[in-house]
Amino acid sequence: MTKFDPSKFEDTYEDALIAMIDAKRKGKKPPKPAPKPKENVIDLASVLRKSLAKEGIKEHPKARRKSA
Repeated sequence: MTKFDPSKFEDTYEDALIAMIDAKRKGKKPPKPAPKPKENVIDLASVLRKSLAKEGIKEHPKARRKSA
C-alpha cells in the first residue's frame, strides 16, 4: 500500500478555474481546456462479431443481447 503525498497532487480543475477567472478579469476569452487523454477501451463483443463474420460464421439471432 502506498501513502498519499499531497505535495505531488496536481489539481487540474482548480488550475483551469483560476485561468478562466484571470482571463475574464483581463476581458479575454477563457482558455480552451486541454484535450482529454484517449482511452484504450475496446468493445470485445463487436470485435468478436467482426472476426466471426470474416470466417463466415453467422451469429445466432438470439445470441445478441440488448444492453440495459
